[in-house]
Amino acid sequence: MFYHFSRKKKQFDFPLHYHEEYELNLILHAKGAKRIVGDHVGILEAFELVLIGPNLSHAWFTHECKTREITEVTIQFHRDFLKRKRSIGTS
Repeated sequence: MFYHFSRKKKQFDFPLHYHEEYELNLILHAKGAKRIVGDHVGILEAFELVLIGPNLSHAWFTHECKTREITEVTIQFHRDFLKRKRSIGTS
């Protein structure tokens, strides 16, 4: 199972947090915003794609972003989402 969020926003104020799901984030039109993932701090370009692992602290802040139409698309999925299901059968 997975969750999908799509948001348009004027600023980032997403405090440092973590969760057990993987998170794939596509951020559009946010050049100058600040991203924190684990112990890495970076400044976003106009387009950004980030995969965050389970229980890894992360946050986004407006910082020096001048854009007023930030687009954020997030997909969260459980760590077992891509595991293959094994069938038990007889030969």
